[in-house]
Amino acid sequence: MGCTLLVAIDEDALTGGGPRSDGGAERDVVGPTSPPSDATDTSAPPPEVHPYVRAVLEDAPVFYLRFGEPPPADATAPQVKEEISGETIGTRSDTIRSAAGPLPDDPAIELAGGRLVLGDRLGFSARAALSIEMWLRATEAATFGHVVTKQRRPQANKTGYAVYFDDDVVAFERYAAGDGIGVVGPFSVGAPFRHVVATYDGSRMRLYLDGVVTEDKLDTRPMEVVPEPFVIGAASPTANGNVFRGVLDELALYDKALTAERISAHVTAAK
Repeated sequence: MGCTLLVAIDEDALTGGGPRSDGGAERDVVGPTSPPSDATDTSAPPPEVHPYVRAVLEDAPVFYLRFGEPPPADATAPQVKEEISGETIGTRSDTIRSAAGPLPDDPAIELAGGRLVLGDRLGFSARAALSIEMWLRATEAATFGHVVTKQRRPQANKTGYAVYFDDDVVAFERYAAGDGIGVVGPFSVGAPFRHVVATYDGSRMRLYLDGVVTEDKLDTRPMEVVPEPFVIGAASPTANGNVFRGVLDELALYDKALTAERISAHVTAAK
């Protein structure tokens, strides 16, 4: 058998002690009072973070683009949110649109001849260690279709680095005084998403596909400082040609060479 809870309310406290029409008598109120309609429910759990994203953040990237929202219609507006700083950055040219990504219910971007120009950042000059991580799928054949790059041209004095898709391989290349050294792995148009990681530890370059190293080379050359923009989808901010046509997601850069164990952990977390 239930019981009724009687709660006495001091209306002087609620009204600030002003005059009352009922002569000050107490009233019985049945049950608990309801919270204000605009009260915020702080008990709701935060949105679930995908295990892959958690694994990436555990390795402290210096730059991370998740491409979680469609690009704005206005090409002059900031284009992408950078997860580490929280800033929205970049300008674009030509066609970029949302596409299904490798993680469930999480969009990627499709580069259909367009590029994102993100300003002078991510230089990694001299022999600074770095890693470049992404999920990638090619939709059209390309000749040196640059996925990401920061480089100074022309060829005779090229300096910088790039990840690009060329014919039937994906490559990571470092340039110094016009000469390039690269590592490659097999890659084909129309294939499912591949997890791609390029690393440099100050002396060795490595390329990993789906957690497996495909090539490893010595490179002890220092790169000059490159006061050029970091570009996604093309070899330069303005030049035609050397564009990548395909889908890109979860682009992360690190100021260290990820280990094979950590790269494998990222791949496992995505499953």
